[in-house]
Amino acid sequence: SAALISVEVVGTGTGAGTDPELQFGLKHIMKDKEWLWFPVLASGFGALLWYRFKPPDMGNVIDVQTERELVEYLTNGEGKVVIIDFTSKNCPYCDMINPVYGQVSKKPKYKDNAIFLSCNVEKFQTVMMEAGVQATPTFVAYRNAKVLQRISGPPKDK
Repeated sequence: SAALISVEVVGTGTGAGTDPELQFGLKHIMKDKEWLWFPVLASGFGALLWYRFKPPDMGNVIDVQTERELVEYLTNGEGKVVIIDFTSKNCPYCDMINPVYGQVSKKPKYKDNAIFLSCNVEKFQTVMMEAGVQATPTFVAYRNAKVLQRISGPPKDK
């Protein structure tokens, strides 16, 4: 009973010179300024969303925007290996492998000897068909516009 009375005394603000509205909530911190908390809370929520959905570090991977750009990289590779990641926005395995692909592209032994490209299959349907891509992710390595190796589909352990 004594605990309940003390809660009532603190909760009602019956102390000397205290305002009952200032005992709890945001008004205790900033009287008549509770509207200022909305931008703070909204920016914190936005930061959480950004952290959850931030794009992966793609390193030296070039996101191909046009078919002409893709053809230029394949034909003007100067003897370098051109590795194309055929990816999709709706592919969970693509989302898992993209950060690894970006890390590999930053390694010094590959950085000088290879060109790393990323090609969205939704955007480049004809390129996908010409390359024989049937599943995502698919990695195709080219040298002088000739296919060297192809790795297709999700990882075997998944």
